[in-house]
Amino acid sequence: MKQQDLHYPNPKEVLHMVNKKADQTLNMIFGLFILLIISLVVLSLFFKFTEKSSGTMTETQETFFSKQQLQTVQNDCAVLCSEITGVDTAISFCKKYQRMDMDGDKMVSPSIKADLGRWSFCEDRVPCFILTTCEFASTAYDGAKCKQILHDNRLDFYTQLEYLNASATCGLSTIGEEAKANWVFKYGFYVGAP
Repeated sequence: MKQQDLHYPNPKEVLHMVNKKADQTLNMIFGLFILLIISLVVLSLFFKFTEKSSGTMTETQETFFSKQQLQTVQNDCAVLCSEITGVDTAISFCKKYQRMDMDGDKMVSPSIKADLGRWSFCEDRVPCFILTTCEFASTAYDGAKCKQILHDNRLDFYTQLEYLNASATCGLSTIGEEAKANWVFKYGFYVGAP
């Protein structure tokens, strides 16, 4: 072999080729890095949007189910009212109370105060006589009438509705205008009531 047949690359050309490949590699890494940042921003926006949407959906569902629960218990009480034909069926209506989750925490608590219309109550005891207006044969079966019926006929059912004190277990008001909304105080369903 001749000396001329051997071709040795020029060191400047080799260095230029290495630099060109390094530049291409760096450009590709830089491009991938920018693509990663854009992807993270898009994903972040997507998750923020879905979080807001699911929050609204959850609130809507909870509102629907709490209204549905209220409607169901009111219907149950109205059925009991419509079945009143005498003392025995009046006792069934008067003794009935509901346990209702009014604050949406998926728990019924004796220490949670709730309001519905003109009444305040604890979630653990919501009697039918405050959930529905009940009249039969020109007799209104309100708290006063139900207290009389239960006290005279079934003291055991009366004591199931009775609280230890007029503020019940959730701190219902016993003074001022708010006391008018407290069914326990108004109708005397507490120990030692007149």
